[in-house]
Amino acid sequence: MNDKTEHVFAAPVFLAVAVLLFAMAIIALIFVRLVVAIFQGDTARITQLVGARSLEEEVAEEMAHAEAELAREHQLIDRGDD
Repeated sequence: MNDKTEHVFAAPVFLAVAVLLFAMAIIALIFVRLVVAIFQGDTARITQLVGARSLEEEVAEEMAHAEAELAREHQLIDRGDD
């Protein structure tokens, strides 16, 4: 490999390593928060950190998103009528 080819491969490898380190840092932070919640006996926090959301929570989030989209579309329609 010549010097120019090595530079071409250096950027993607650096980016991949940086993303991997970032992901590992986030996982470590979540793990620390989980350990603290376990020692505090905070079951709600434990569920929030590693548990699945309930059906009601999923529906509430989807409804909020749909209402926000509908409001945005109404604003765009009203703005077009002026």
